[in-house]
Amino acid sequence: MTALARALRAELRKLRAARVAAIAASLLIVGVAGITSAMTLDVGDAATLAGAKLTAFAVNDAASFVATAAQIAAVASLLAFGVCAAWITGREFVDGTVAGLFARPTSRATIATAKLIVHLAWCTATTVLVLASIVITMLALGFGWPDPDTWAAIGRLGTALVITALLSTVASLVATISRGYLAPIGALIALVAVSQVAVIVGFGSWFPFSSPTLWALLGEAGVSAGALGVAAGTGLLLCVATVVTWHRLRLAAAA
Repeated sequence: MTALARALRAELRKLRAARVAAIAASLLIVGVAGITSAMTLDVGDAATLAGAKLTAFAVNDAASFVATAAQIAAVASLLAFGVCAAWITGREFVDGTVAGLFARPTSRATIATAKLIVHLAWCTATTVLVLASIVITMLALGFGWPDPDTWAAIGRLGTALVITALLSTVASLVATISRGYLAPIGALIALVAVSQVAVIVGFGSWFPFSSPTLWALLGEAGVSAGALGVAAGTGLLLCVATVVTWHRLRLAAAA
């Protein structure tokens, strides 16, 4: 068994025993479909400002269901994926187990690579379940089997979530640098806020943390292939930066 295989096996065992991963996945899978389903409620006669706002975002067909789910998943996925990434990386520092990694024959770069692979695999599996829950919920609500355009929108959402998974590794990098959980969670919240501002000022299509969402909603009409590539490339660079940072860890600093 290679060093990477051993590291993958160890990280997978840790993830299986982690409540944070199960909770994050469950909230994302159930939450996106559940909140979107709530938008199907008939609130048009509600003579209140809240009722008027809900009516403006009402969901009444498959296309609007997927579009609304994409908006919800955009924010929720970055937070859910990012929290898991922060835990996978930051727990070694918080629990004080990082010092023991220096005594293992497996290099720290290999361990970091295994952590990222396991995290991205978990994100991909969660993405599949999120998309499945969206389709099942649409059928349960009576919207019928998705037509080709709706399937295309679901596919774009899946692509956006995979790219968001790559971008969520920013939490791994921040957790490594800060040696804990709090800083990466703060960074994730800040990135969500900055993403909203970038969309408002018209720079959202080229801002890596907002372009996947716009791609899911608008496709090539809102985000070019180049801009989407920048987002994916940024995620890959964050992965590389995390591995390099782990490679350069020093025992005194890590402890």
